[in-house]
Amino acid sequence: MEEFRLSSETRDGVAIVKVHGYLDLTSCGELDELLADTRRQRSRIILDLAGVRFMDTSSLAVIVAHWRKLEGRGGRLLLAGAQQRYIRALWITGLASRMSLYDDVETALAAAGPAGTASSAD
Repeated sequence: MEEFRLSSETRDGVAIVKVHGYLDLTSCGELDELLADTRRQRSRIILDLAGVRFMDTSSLAVIVAHWRKLEGRGGRLLLAGAQQRYIRALWITGLASRMSLYDDVETALAAAGPAGTASSAD
């Protein structure tokens, strides 16, 4: 099984969280923690899923929860590089039409809009 890794960086005031490997029940807790920490510092986050080799519904639930929290505060969570087969549940539930999905990080970064810091935690 491919090793699970998370990394993050900030570009133009936008946080970019990169996921690599298998995103499932055993690893989504780490993603949840990193997104929560990142949300406290930034109101614009790009979640780079291009390196994801597997994603289950527990992972999608974590992503949707952070998307809702950011949107509720006027922030944005943009998904980049997600393979259709892994985000199919977002299409089935209708969330894909409400979430910001991009082919790659550069396109998402251009669409992220003015960056800023988060005004309040969770």
